[in-house]
Amino acid sequence: VLFCSFGEAYKLDAQMLRTWTRILERTPNSNLWLPRYNALAEENLRVHLRLHGLDESRFVFSPPALRCLGGRCTRHNGKGSLILSDSEYLAASLTADIYLDTGPLMSSPLAMASLVWAAVPGVALAGERAKARSGAGFLLSTSPGSCFVACSFDEYA
Repeated sequence: VLFCSFGEAYKLDAQMLRTWTRILERTPNSNLWLPRYNALAEENLRVHLRLHGLDESRFVFSPPALRCLGGRCTRHNGKGSLILSDSEYLAASLTADIYLDTGPLMSSPLAMASLVWAAVPGVALAGERAKARSGAGFLLSTSPGSCFVACSFDEYA
């Protein structure tokens, strides 16, 4: 199973990383595809996996060739350096099995929207604030038959 999550690194927190680790532990031969982050963020994610007894290769980062102009997306006036390129969205829509949202602190509905429109089912965790509920609300309104919205980290995993 190839899970994917394309939210920016600042949207990830320790509890969500632990939850993703539990998902990988419970799903043999699975990987989580993430966008290319900066070197420090990627190393911290690899350390997290090693600390939890998982091979660091279970987190797969987008190849640099897929990044928008070296990581700067011109579609957004140079802002949003981790927004996916068209190549990444296309590759994800053809290969990813399940999209994992970054909630509950802050959802990633823009990344989720492109994958849902490409028929990749999604999982979201409804948070307490509006920006944490946006992914769950988007999934429920656009693809109620191919999504799962959790109310707790245990349900999410």
